[in-house]
Amino acid sequence: MSGRRRVYVAGLLAILAALLALALLLPQPRAQDPVVASMPLGMFPGAVVMDDRTGRAFIANDLDTSVNVLDSGSGTVLRRLTVGSNGGAHPEAVVVDSADNHAFVATDDGLVSMLDASSGALISINPLGGSALTLATDGRHRIFVANADSGVVSTLDAGSGRVVHTSTGGSYPMELGVDDRTRRVFVADAADDIVTMLDATSGAPLRAIHVGFVARGMVISVPLGRVFLAAPGANSIRVLDARSGAQLRPIALNGSTLTRGKPVVAVDDRTEHLFVAIGTHVSMLDARTGRLLSRAPLGSRVVAMAIDDRGSRCLAVTQGAVDSLGRLQGNGAVVALDTRTGMARRVVAVGVGPRSIGLDERQQRALVVNTALNPDGSFADPPAPQGAWTWTERIPWVGSWLSRFDQPRPAASPNGQGSVTVLDLSRL
Repeated sequence: MSGRRRVYVAGLLAILAALLALALLLPQPRAQDPVVASMPLGMFPGAVVMDDRTGRAFIANDLDTSVNVLDSGSGTVLRRLTVGSNGGAHPEAVVVDSADNHAFVATDDGLVSMLDASSGALISINPLGGSALTLATDGRHRIFVANADSGVVSTLDAGSGRVVHTSTGGSYPMELGVDDRTRRVFVADAADDIVTMLDATSGAPLRAIHVGFVARGMVISVPLGRVFLAAPGANSIRVLDARSGAQLRPIALNGSTLTRGKPVVAVDDRTEHLFVAIGTHVSMLDARTGRLLSRAPLGSRVVAMAIDDRGSRCLAVTQGAVDSLGRLQGNGAVVALDTRTGMARRVVAVGVGPRSIGLDERQQRALVVNTALNPDGSFADPPAPQGAWTWTERIPWVGSWLSRFDQPRPAASPNGQGSVTVLDLSRL
């Protein structure tokens, strides 16, 4: 190569290097902010239940005996309804039966209130006695109610709210799961290692299965025909056949154990991947073989997960950083994990003390319920100033890019009042 050509090549490389350096130094375009709104709720809100058909979300407020009915597109609170007897009782669970346009709320005084799923108006109240803790639906005009004090599972007609039949559900039924394809109801006992399988049509007990631990988490995959069971401190996930109830090979957690509190597990039916929160990590496993596929460090304890089918994402809700006493030091976040690889795509800050998440895929919305409380129930401190990122910067592959986007944090709720953060899934 002649000297002149060498000079040309060197000059071209120098120009390319300068252009690359300039591109890195220029301000990067901000990512679209997926936060649509942050709305106040009642005291210590719990689970959120979405109804895609009506575009409504129902959120039970544990400490002020009420239920908020929201427009899931905007997060606007349309109605606040006091539930239970004697001026109000603590709501324990909410479920929606879209086929009959009814929502059901169970309170700890043994009442089940039936609401209009479009307006939230109270239609009727059904006294079941004891303490109704968990609700489930088969999507075929049946509502199942686990009554812990009486040890029974009541089946309600979703159209009228009346009791169709009652079934034995163990000594302290807590967790409920329904497979609408096999017409099976699975009831986990909170006082024993038994899972009772019922016929969803007749309510007849079909089988009592000793699973080896007290199950506190249950996920059912209808396409896979599998029931996945988890328990605090367990080193494996128990698996049942959803038709026969037979125990299948457990899924080992590769030396890890589930942490205290209610286990957080989700299954993606499309990829047949099982997501299990283990401390500050989320492990993705093959739901059929149990093989560990990936392990994503999220930097904070995972409190809830939901599968976004359209976006091929597992949305993991993390509580945020805590101090040595376990008190929250700022906002929580939603981490979007790719359901194919298990790796984090994006992180978005939500409110203080997040507890649950619900999805309305028709309107492309995710609603995150924030309690504004520390894990011990005390009021959390206000979050960091808007635009400031703290623990989320430590998430590999994602946190290092957060400063480029400078996304704002939703405002904190005053005096322990809860809030809901509304996310646009198309921007996530």
